[in-house]
Amino acid sequence: MKTKILNKTAASAVIFAAVCALAALSERHQTADTQTTPWYSIVPPLMTIVLAFLTRNVLLSIAVAIITGGLLTTLPSNPTSLSAFLAGLKTTVFYPIDTLTNIESLKILTFVPPIFAMVEIIIVSGGFKAILQKLLPLIKTQKSAQAATALMGLIYFIDDYSNAVIVGSSM
Repeated sequence: MKTKILNKTAASAVIFAAVCALAALSERHQTADTQTTPWYSIVPPLMTIVLAFLTRNVLLSIAVAIITGGLLTTLPSNPTSLSAFLAGLKTTVFYPIDTLTNIESLKILTFVPPIFAMVEIIIVSGGFKAILQKLLPLIKTQKSAQAATALMGLIYFIDDYSNAVIVGSSM
């Protein structure tokens, strides 16, 4: 069991390092007239995904990625500076607060939980089971499963958040 966990962790670390290395190698040179995103901007989302698979704890993974993202906003410019580290921690604390006080973010945050609640109601009432019973005779191969998922994505498109929740839960 420990060997399996170590293998999984090692494979995740190798994939993480490879993606970061590819991003660093493919970074374009920044000139005064063009602004590019630094290669390390891929680290927080990639870290979230890898940690979520390894720990099976999504909230912990997101928290670590937020801290990492906050530190990456200031540390690369002066990695040995205590003030850069403290500024990164300040960003880590205040960015989520700024997001939670932004009216557009609040609109999204108030829209998504009722969608999750409705999905749970549909699951409990047997709605998804009925949809799947209708679709299963049509799904014979991997391609037909992908086509059915794509079709469900088109049929149940309300917006991007609810679409992912509804189609992801049902398929």
